[in-house]
Amino acid sequence: MTTIMHIKTDKALKQRMDKLAKANGLTLTALVNLSIRQTLNMGTISLEEPMEFNQKTQKELDKRLRDVRAGKNLAGPFENMEAMIKSLGLEV
Repeated sequence: MTTIMHIKTDKALKQRMDKLAKANGLTLTALVNLSIRQTLNMGTISLEEPMEFNQKTQKELDKRLRDVRAGKNLAGPFENMEAMIKSLGLEV
């Protein structure tokens, strides 16, 4: 048995979701039902927003990412935990 659920949402938001659903071979109704089922199966409500950093933190993250891509300022891989601890200048 099904029931009708009426919700209010921004028109542009609905249009974007309808387009996304269609691009994935779904109707908007199917997408909403999948979302409801997933939420119930998980037992939690998961809402995520992209993390935004302040300018100083973003600058530091960008620097670290450049280092990683260039293979600079990296340590490891390590054979074991003791080798990792030793590379940090700590005693085991």
